[in-house]
Amino acid sequence: MLSRSIPAILTLAATLLLGACATAPQPPAPPLGPVLPSTPQRSQWIEQTLAKDPLVKPKDKPAVYPNSDETVAKLRKERNLPVPDEYWALYKQNLDTLRADMQQQKVTGRAAYIAVYTDQLNRADDQTLQRLATAPDSLDKASSRAWTQRMVDRLLTYMADDNKATVTTLQNHMQRMALMDRQYKICALYSDCWDKPPSK
Repeated sequence: MLSRSIPAILTLAATLLLGACATAPQPPAPPLGPVLPSTPQRSQWIEQTLAKDPLVKPKDKPAVYPNSDETVAKLRKERNLPVPDEYWALYKQNLDTLRADMQQQKVTGRAAYIAVYTDQLNRADDQTLQRLATAPDSLDKASSRAWTQRMVDRLLTYMADDNKATVTTLQNHMQRMALMDRQYKICALYSDCWDKPPSK
């Protein structure tokens, strides 16, 4: 059941995070025991299990961001503002910083997810770990439910943390852009500037 449910679990996690699910929350999975001693066989099973996870081994291509040089060139032509070249250089720098921050955010979030999952697997007994790695559908119902719930919890945490990080990243970007426009007094030249006061 567990191996066939990953796409459905991803959809469920997104639905729960968005608050679209009105059902009662599922009980938490029972706590795992202590971290068990590492062995070559256990390490192999853990690696096999991690490789099945779509967040650990993403199949999608990385996000493609607009070319900052092209974006700046287009805006510069469209707006035709009487500003020095340094303004547009700073504009490009801020776009590059945003892209780097967004990429690093994904790397950090994925690393945290992998760390949690790896810690959980390090606490599984040999039989459970072997089944998770080679035949997850052979888990008994109670174990399957527990590991499915842990998957949901990990995904919800990852998505919630990613959303929070995205908000912070965008807020930082908007602040940099506002400071840039303030420095070059862009609001006196362009009504839709980054530093314009909020609408009343």
